[in-house]
Amino acid sequence: MKRICAALCLLWLLPGSGRAGSLLYARANGDYQSKTQAGRYSALNLLDGDPSTVWCSQASGQGAEIDLVFHSEQEIDKIAFSTGNQSSRKAFAAFTRVKKILLLDGEMSHELMLADKFGVQNRAIEPTMQTRRLVIKLKAAYRGGQHRHACLSDIVFYHGHHRLNKKDLKVQIKAARRDLTLIDSWRSGSEKTRNRELIFGLRGRYQYIYTPTEPNEEVLRKEGTWRHEQGQLQIQLGREWLPVRVSKDSGGLALKLRIDSHPSLPLGMAGTYLRRRETLN
Repeated sequence: MKRICAALCLLWLLPGSGRAGSLLYARANGDYQSKTQAGRYSALNLLDGDPSTVWCSQASGQGAEIDLVFHSEQEIDKIAFSTGNQSSRKAFAAFTRVKKILLLDGEMSHELMLADKFGVQNRAIEPTMQTRRLVIKLKAAYRGGQHRHACLSDIVFYHGHHRLNKKDLKVQIKAARRDLTLIDSWRSGSEKTRNRELIFGLRGRYQYIYTPTEPNEEVLRKEGTWRHEQGQLQIQLGREWLPVRVSKDSGGLALKLRIDSHPSLPLGMAGTYLRRRETLN
């Protein structure tokens, strides 16, 4: 029995197992009412399997992008979309609905059209995408009767019949509301390289990725837990919890992170981190 338990625990830790389909986060470069009702229209709402919780763009949707990051590389051959604000049929008509999107996975791209209708729309992805990070760009929309803000209610990723959005995401997203300003990708390094990435995701998980400048050197990856303790952001390394200093603007938005040198830190992890992408004003 002990051997079975040990084997299962080892399987959980192996890359591509257990949490392989887990999404670390979704973040847009602008959310409607982000300053007055933070989280109400967050891009995280796209992942929770509940079409009554929605993401809406900060402005008309022109130039809007949504960044989605998985725990590990995934194969995606179908995506189910719920366009518009589907919290109610009245809201669906009032808000602008997304019509055309561009999916970007590195150099590969897929252009998809969505019908102007309430409910779920399945779209096949051919060829299959293999990605860990996916960017969705809004290209066109159906104008709403009252609001110019473009909305999406839900996005569900599939590989075959396997749903990649885990069912516990709704609970995890609700628990992460106070940390929305931190859940993102942060980068450090020289202005030319920016070869260190620190990702704060759902479930209190973080990933650190260091990409050496020399091509023959291996990429370093480190995973762990993060938390807020008495108002301070901390990351766990072994049995230690190390502080991460957060600089914010007057509205409370985190602008940069700072990790001081410590013997327990992986190679290159100490330094100042800036958000991977800027948010729209």
